[in-house]
Amino acid sequence: MVTGRPILREYPTSLHIIHWPFVRDSDPAYLRPAIKQILMNVPNLDHLRLATRESMTRYLIEDPRYPFRLRQLEMTPTRETIFVEFLRSQPEIEDVSFWTQDKLEGSSRWRADTTSLQPDILPKLRSIKSDETDISFLVPDHPVANLTLFEVLRSVQVHKEIGKSLVPLKRLTEHIELREQPWDSEIVSKCFPSLDFCWGSLSSYSLQLTPRSPELDDHSALSFLKQRGTRWHGLEVLRKKLSAFTALRKFNLSFYYHKYHDLTPEFCQTVPELSRFDVWEESCPSLEEVTLFGVTLIR
Repeated sequence: MVTGRPILREYPTSLHIIHWPFVRDSDPAYLRPAIKQILMNVPNLDHLRLATRESMTRYLIEDPRYPFRLRQLEMTPTRETIFVEFLRSQPEIEDVSFWTQDKLEGSSRWRADTTSLQPDILPKLRSIKSDETDISFLVPDHPVANLTLFEVLRSVQVHKEIGKSLVPLKRLTEHIELREQPWDSEIVSKCFPSLDFCWGSLSSYSLQLTPRSPELDDHSALSFLKQRGTRWHGLEVLRKKLSAFTALRKFNLSFYYHKYHDLTPEFCQTVPELSRFDVWEESCPSLEEVTLFGVTLIR
């Protein structure tokens, strides 16, 4: 494609490049220009997935003069000015997935000239999958409507940065730690209130939980709910507070590790929130589907 069959260059629209040597210093110099030459010969590429070490990534994004115009990008960002300039060269990008950096290689913060990405860079950005560091840098003053936060949130302060999007938030997936009893208290007193900017726009919300207190760290949904010690096991409190989300159609509550979803039909029948969709619809009329620890209720 690069040398012998130039007609083939027009065909690729999606490309996945993996170069991740097991030995940190086993990065043959000849591979770098070879990989860059491939990228220089795929003019119709719109989806790039790049899994390389930071040194290779930095080489590939230096002096970015690639012929393609990406719409989707998946990679580990170097979180520095050179990477911002690479993003500047790709104004058609709408969807990014930025993986968390190796703590041994990368920084935990962006080392760029500004605290957030300039509005004229990635002006069409609509969807982000990444951690809170990248999301806080990328969202402000961009038309981001769909977010997936990798890893556990250190705090809900990232919601303030998400609220600076140019458009209403439509879909959100996030992962929080539970450190207090009762388990529902942190969700209804901290998480839900900090999302007030999207109460009227959020249509899909997926909330993943990681219990951290000794009383909650049982890794069983059945034991987790029974510890609440009431008939509704905390789900009634959650359901009533969900009424603030007036546009919500789908709500998913789960453990981060789904293998711990062990609710039995017999137990579910004793809890209205696990067996009757109408109680959810009463609190949140816009709802069409609720999934709780693997149990799905549909209108």
